[in-house]
This record gives sequence, structure tokens and C-alpha cells, in this order.
Amino acid sequence: MRESFPKIDGKAAVVAISFEDAVTQKRSHEELQLPYPLLADPRYQAIDRYPGREPNKTYSNPAAFIIDKDGKVKWSYVGNGPSDRPPVDMIVSHF
Repeated sequence: MRESFPKIDGKAAVVAISFEDAVTQKRSHEELQLPYPLLADPRYQAIDRYPGREPNKTYSNPAAFIIDKDGKVKWSYVGNGPSDRPPVDMIVSHF
């Protein structure tokens, strides 16, 4: 996503959310030099509002959501495993 961010920048807000703690997230954000926020959700409060987390597991499969200004999900993609991520062009085509 980092490399493709210019295709999305200005069209939508991008936020990444992970179950890792804030210290780990901050370190990852700096190491990866992400141009968008990387938020910590160790209690799954945001993650569990959307599909993707495997039942009784501590991880979520990669997922992407386009959420409108009213908070409604307009498009979503939930992968079947860690490497199953939607192509950025697929995401951008839904703006």
C-alpha cells in the first residue's frame, strides 16, 4: 500500500489498524515509513466492528474497507489468509 498510496491520496483517508500495541505500532510505522496512520487496536475494538478476524483467534486476515462519510461500508475485501490482499487498483476503482 505504501508504494501505491499516491493513487489514493486526496481521494480518501487511509488508516491501517492492527491488533499490536501502540509501542510496536509506532516502531512499525517508523520502520516502514508509512505515509498514513497505523493505529493500535490491541483490544480489537475497531477490528471487531468489521469482518476479518478468525473466530477464537488473535489475528485478522488482511482486509480493506471503503467507508462513506455516514459510516456505511460501501465496499469491502477480506482476504483468506495473510498474503491475500486486494490490489490497490481494485480498491481505487471503487472511489
